[in-house]
Amino acid sequence: MTFKDKVAKVRRALAEHCVEATALTTVCNPIYALFEVASKIPNEISIYSKYTGTLLSYIGLSKLYVLGGKIWDGAFGIDENTPLEKRVKHNKLYTAAFNAGFSVIFYPCNGEHDPLKIAKATIAASLLGYFSGDFSRSAVDTGHELMGFKESDRTPKFMKNLGSGAKKGLAALLIASSLLSMKGIYETNTFWSELNKREIVQNSFINK
Repeated sequence: MTFKDKVAKVRRALAEHCVEATALTTVCNPIYALFEVASKIPNEISIYSKYTGTLLSYIGLSKLYVLGGKIWDGAFGIDENTPLEKRVKHNKLYTAAFNAGFSVIFYPCNGEHDPLKIAKATIAASLLGYFSGDFSRSAVDTGHELMGFKESDRTPKFMKNLGSGAKKGLAALLIASSLLSMKGIYETNTFWSELNKREIVQNSFINK
């Protein structure tokens, strides 16, 4: 292998890693933001955790998730020839386990030290990992196909029929939709928090 080939191989690996990180954060950030605000974690901590989580994903967390999934699949004999129902089940179980292990470390490191809130968020993340784990792992495969790296049997047919430019445009649209949904989640949470504060103040005056 020539030096030029080695450079091309490294560039492709980095590009694939960026696609994996983007796919996972696009899918997971809005969902986790919703569960965090439902667990009464303040917007500021939740937003900071999203920034940190996204940064960690690009640094290597997403690669850890992908590689961990491959190890899990190997340990349980899961491959492309495994029946879809069994693959889906193991995608859910793996993501639930990954989320549980990650959450108990991640939230304290991001400023949340209330054991009850951490427990709620961890349980929510684990349950969420179970119910959305198959979607999370297939999102990585879909991201690979949209950006032209490799095909996946999990990519929806309508996406497969798109041209290269349309696939990349769809990827950009999905990223924008993810960001807008997060904006809506935090703004809605702020609105209800302010409304609750006003009701508390009004009730205190009434009780007086």
